[in-house]
Amino acid sequence: MDPTKLSKNKMLLTGIGEAQVTTIGFFEHEFKIDDENYSLTWHVVPTDKLKFEAVIGSDLLEQASISFTKEGVKFNKYENHAQLMQISAENLQEELDLRHVENRQIKKELEKLIQDYKPEKTASTDVTMRIILKDEEPVCQHPRRLAFTERQEVNKQIEEWLNEGIIRPSSAEYASPIVMVKKKDGSSRMCIDYIKLNQKLVKDKFPLPIIEDVLDTLQEAKVYSTLDLRNGFFHVDVDEDCRKYTSFIVPDGQFEFNKFLSD
Repeated sequence: MDPTKLSKNKMLLTGIGEAQVTTIGFFEHEFKIDDENYSLTWHVVPTDKLKFEAVIGSDLLEQASISFTKEGVKFNKYENHAQLMQISAENLQEELDLRHVENRQIKKELEKLIQDYKPEKTASTDVTMRIILKDEEPVCQHPRRLAFTERQEVNKQIEEWLNEGIIRPSSAEYASPIVMVKKKDGSSRMCIDYIKLNQKLVKDKFPLPIIEDVLDTLQEAKVYSTLDLRNGFFHVDVDEDCRKYTSFIVPDGQFEFNKFLSD
């Protein structure tokens, strides 16, 4: 199954004993059992939530009868309906926590404001990023070996970046390797190891604000808020002449960034 075809719509599945699990997404797939073709919707769940490779739902059993013998399991298409378990599915919406808002009218307005909000991606900005090096001696490294599952994750990430115009194929003399970093949830994040390139980087001398001055400007403030960006990356274009420096290499190819990859 092509992982790029996985729908990101989450579902809440309820099974035996009212046990619930949130899906990662779903996909449509045709397969064959006992020389008969079937087409089903498959809901994907985290591997630690399921002891088996798959659980057959009633939608398949509505298409075929099932027989259990000493030799195994036999499916007979277009026969009587058989039901092993009942699993219900419902759309799962992200919960909005407004318990700290006491005024009912304000809470109602906030709920409507958030529900009606539709984020729009910024196509481009009027700012470009330039990379200045101490010398023009290329930094070129070999790709690092990856496990089969890691290689699949890398190819999926690269395909997404290519489709979004974040990266493009590269043949630059510069090439930095990647490293897979484990996140708290057990998944992996693809990072570029720019250690050797950073050693040649001429850093910007733009001064950071003095924290005491910032605090002074907040003396009369009464309301404070924080904004956690879902994606603070890839919003600034890299200067065309500097994109070769961002080039990175993986077992299946070499690419460079069109947009800046860090905040």
